[in-house]
Amino acid sequence: MNKQFSPEVLYHLRSDLSLEILITALKIPYRHCPGDVFRFECPRCFGYQTAIHHKTNLARCFNCRENFNSIELVMLVKKLPFVASVKLLQRFKSKLSLPKTQPSLPNSGQSGGLFSVGQILQQIALAGR
Repeated sequence: MNKQFSPEVLYHLRSDLSLEILITALKIPYRHCPGDVFRFECPRCFGYQTAIHHKTNLARCFNCRENFNSIELVMLVKKLPFVASVKLLQRFKSKLSLPKTQPSLPNSGQSGGLFSVGQILQQIALAGR
């Protein structure tokens, strides 16, 4: 086991990051199927027989019969080793947790300060430039 990261850090990276947002940010091709089912291209077999189990925060490919957590997805898509993948996810997660000193998102006064996924992704894209 890698001692560079605490079990709590690894747990939160695997459990707290929305896989739909991560898949979108990693530019993995995806589509919404009837019934608003989110399907993404499997990074191993490139099929679309996939799903996300939101309670466990695992992505599943039914062709490969494999589950993927957020760290494994980054390792596969970015072709990075474990440590580099965890560091990338830490940076990504910190961008999602926008500090109060940054400008607010557009329309932040609406809905009691709630933001749409599109607004969050737009801010992530702008922060990465």
